[in-house]
Amino acid sequence: CYVGGKRIAGMVKPFSHGYARALANIADVVIGPSEKVSAYFKKCKVKKEVVIVPNAMEINLFDRANVDADKIRAIRDGLDFAPTDFVLGFCGRLGSEKNIDTLLKFISKTIRPDDGVKFMIIGGGPLAEELPLLAHKLALSNIVKFAGRIEHPDVPPYFAACDAYITASLSEIHSISTLEAQAMGLPVVQIREKIDIGQVVDGENGYFFGNAQEMRDKIILLKSLPKIRYEELRQNVRQSIMHLSPSALAERVETIYEGAIGNYKRSGSITDKHSLCFPMRFIVTARCGHRALHDTL
Repeated sequence: CYVGGKRIAGMVKPFSHGYARALANIADVVIGPSEKVSAYFKKCKVKKEVVIVPNAMEINLFDRANVDADKIRAIRDGLDFAPTDFVLGFCGRLGSEKNIDTLLKFISKTIRPDDGVKFMIIGGGPLAEELPLLAHKLALSNIVKFAGRIEHPDVPPYFAACDAYITASLSEIHSISTLEAQAMGLPVVQIREKIDIGQVVDGENGYFFGNAQEMRDKIILLKSLPKIRYEELRQNVRQSIMHLSPSALAERVETIYEGAIGNYKRSGSITDKHSLCFPMRFIVTARCGHRALHDTL
């Protein structure tokens, strides 16, 4: 769907499933960042167990204490947010798989101008022109603001200008953007999906919604929290991802490599190759860095 939409995706899917199956079958270990990857390989008829290694992110970069307060104010002022507005942000590729059109429709059905709730959409992509037009058509121009494509090093103050993070995407396997928002201490309001569990724990570091009214209820709940309770929640959110540092990921993957190599040496079952299989998005995360990942969102 990244290249040619649903028609092309329907033609390519059998080939991609076959390729994934072949790649996994020659690997000694299959690694993925979430249970969704395991489900994908099962769909491809791969019987090997997927070792779950969650994605990592640059925790210190996404620390509110390291963000210039003047930049935060400038971003909010530039997008015409009032100091009292409760702002929910989204960051990602503006493509159909991110379900932003559904989010806009939910907002138009339930969020009123006098609620004091605003939304910031960060990112570029094939729908970068279409989505603002949809927002205008839904009379959301004063509620939803599009910040455009922001280079990764410049994203932290935009997250710091938000009070919560929101996503209706169903395409994530362990969202880096959501992790970065969580590192900034932003509670997450996320569309409910049974298979994508663990990253958000309902009531602890965020809330799930299944329809427009549930979305509104969770947003108003967050906005209405007493300041001390809201700050406690922010601390809980950041604490929930503190173990997902790049060094922790590297150590985990190194341990898996060592185990696979040890099994290979003991069994001698593979005579010419030793390999580890990573789903593509995991390759991007582990080897190309976060900027490259944001370029694919």
